[in-house]
Amino acid sequence: MAVVKLFAQLREIAGHGEVRVEASTVDEAVSAIAAQAGEAFTALMPHCRIWLDGEPCTGSDQVTDESEIAILPPVSGG
Repeated sequence: MAVVKLFAQLREIAGHGEVRVEASTVDEAVSAIAAQAGEAFTALMPHCRIWLDGEPCTGSDQVTDESEIAILPPVSGG
């Protein structure tokens, strides 16, 4: 299973900082988490950056059992 790491608001919404999912693409992994985490998670996703194994990726990129997906929400500072 691929490991998905969630940060900041996404971690709070999902209730976990790390989730393991069965998926063959990045989009499948994100969809699996969104189905569990709900509407607030889904609403935030268009504003997030997604990295696969330390590199920017697209939703169609292939995921393996050794993959690590990091989903980074927008950050504000002040």
